[in-house]
Amino acid sequence: MEQCGDMRENYRRRLAAGMGYGDLINFAYELQQAVLRDRERLAELQNGGSAEEIAGLKKCIMQNENLLRDINSDLHGVTGI
Repeated sequence: MEQCGDMRENYRRRLAAGMGYGDLINFAYELQQAVLRDRERLAELQNGGSAEEIAGLKKCIMQNENLLRDINSDLHGVTGI
């Protein structure tokens, strides 16, 4: 999966290309799974990772969670991306 900074741009590109409802559901699921994997990785890093790596992963998780909220809003008809 892409780096966290690329996910929002990828989402916008796919929307512009005509991503359908099913694709939107799949994208949201993939993003949710990425957040879960990143949270597991963060838990591992808490016991010995560098402060920079931990901070970067926390930022990535936050960005992806915000994007996931935006996607869920789009799924339910609320726009604002």
